[in-house]
Amino acid sequence: MFKTTSPLLMLMFPALAWAGDLHAPSAPYHFSSAQLRADHSPALPLEEAHFVFGEAAMAFDLHDFLLQQAPHLLPKEEVILHWSGITSLNPQLLLALMEADSQLISAPSKQAMAAPFANLVKAKGFDNQLEQMARQLSDRFYQARSQQQNTQIGPTLPRDDAHRLALASLLGEQDQQRLTEQWKILFGTDALTRAKASIADSPARLASGQFQLPWRQGYSWKVNGAHSHSGSGYPYTSIDVSYDWPGWGGATYTVTAANSGTVTVFSRCQLRITATNGWATNYYHMSGISVRSGDYVTADSPIGTYAGNRNDALCEGGSSTGPHLHFSLLRNGVYQSLQGQRLSSYGINVGNSNYDDNCNRFWLQDGRNNQRVCAWQPVYNHGLD
Repeated sequence: MFKTTSPLLMLMFPALAWAGDLHAPSAPYHFSSAQLRADHSPALPLEEAHFVFGEAAMAFDLHDFLLQQAPHLLPKEEVILHWSGITSLNPQLLLALMEADSQLISAPSKQAMAAPFANLVKAKGFDNQLEQMARQLSDRFYQARSQQQNTQIGPTLPRDDAHRLALASLLGEQDQQRLTEQWKILFGTDALTRAKASIADSPARLASGQFQLPWRQGYSWKVNGAHSHSGSGYPYTSIDVSYDWPGWGGATYTVTAANSGTVTVFSRCQLRITATNGWATNYYHMSGISVRSGDYVTADSPIGTYAGNRNDALCEGGSSTGPHLHFSLLRNGVYQSLQGQRLSSYGINVGNSNYDDNCNRFWLQDGRNNQRVCAWQPVYNHGLD
């Protein structure tokens, strides 16, 4: 991801001004106090675990579903998974929305293929509508979570209602009911009760020695300021890392697993590794991915390289201005702030804004020597600490 660097940094590292991700920030959505306090369960019984890409989504075989139910969408399998990964949304949710809005699965047509979400989004074309819908749902989910954390909620109302708030901000009550019905038709009523994982089921902090930095132990790479997975809003879940931040066509290097866990390959340029306790790391702008979905890997195992050209780095969509790895932290499918988290021997202070690279606000604190490492300075990977 990209932030305009200071003149001094541009003189020290001229390539840095051209390397990163560049996203147009989404318009913030303000949820009213009444919306934040409302109980949306009756209209939409879907749980948070159905909304995000967590355990339930990992158990869903998208390829088999499309093969059996919607073979006309098989050419779109990778782009669906790609945006499911970037936004961490359950592809079942996106499919149910498509069916509710355009009947693309049960009654395919040229019109439905061009506008799978009908008038819910303004973009045109399957890929563009999918990206816009996924980004919009994800942005509103995290905006709702952020606003809920700053709002006093009655003791009888759920605090994990952000996914329902996000959907209710886009869908009327009848549309929400239609979405629920389509979910049941497509995936069965069991799918509504199977996934009950909650972010409360996992510890609030990574256990020491669980995660390392996402490159080979014994090497030093450079990182930029922390930012959200989308580049705007909260929480600051991600960092971009590279060995030397080259321009397109420059040399790139091996990315390794930051943790042990099960692999999910979303696309040619994106994958995730999920630990048994629900913590996960996401890897975007990859090339030459050397693992497959379902593989179990251990920390520091090679999983590919970060891409050296733009087409490989984006594969099924997104944006980037130079070779690097976009690395993110999640728990049970929900993006998690890096604040206070520990990667290898480093505790992270995320700063005050997206891409904040001021060393008075963003830094990595090396627990081995209590030294502070700033953005754009070499960070040595001690491995699991």
